[in-house]
Amino acid sequence: MTQSHLEKALQYVRDNKTWTEAEEDVALEQIGRLRCPLRMTSTGKSICNNIRELLESFAEENDLDTDWWSENFDDEEEIFWAL
Repeated sequence: MTQSHLEKALQYVRDNKTWTEAEEDVALEQIGRLRCPLRMTSTGKSICNNIRELLESFAEENDLDTDWWSENFDDEEEIFWAL
């Protein structure tokens, strides 16, 4: 997997994400205040699910395995921070 392919995937997530800025703000505030992972915030589970769905769509559109991204990232939260 080339670095440019990863960048295209990240851009795909940026361009197609369905969570709002307000949901992201809530997640970031709770991460800071509660010192918890993204998935454990009130809006984080839906953000992580959206990231996974988008990466699976990207994989399908580019003839990649659905979990190809896990070779380069640990989880959806790492992708969230890479955005």
